[in-house]
Amino acid sequence: MQRDWYRYAGPQMILSAGYLMHALVNCGIQRHLVLFEGFVSFKTRKTKHADDAMAMKAAVWNQDRDCIIDPKKLKRRESDKLESAFKFMGMDFGIPPVIMP
Repeated sequence: MQRDWYRYAGPQMILSAGYLMHALVNCGIQRHLVLFEGFVSFKTRKTKHADDAMAMKAAVWNQDRDCIIDPKKLKRRESDKLESAFKFMGMDFGIPPVIMP
């Protein structure tokens, strides 16, 4: 089954985020900035977007380490190559951790 997110909103979001990140990286201001972006997929029950956002925020802010997966553990095979979605735009921020409650 093809999920509409991957055909419609998903590509638009990553492209928009790329333009935002490019502008922030190249604006010339040196400042610490924390950005948080999340994607909730394959839920077992219907939830509200606001509840999903609050759950992700709680996992990060409360340092719930049991549900934060190290990016290195996302590989299924040793030969798998994981790269930042922004790398094609010249901005390699690495692979972010994944939250799996």
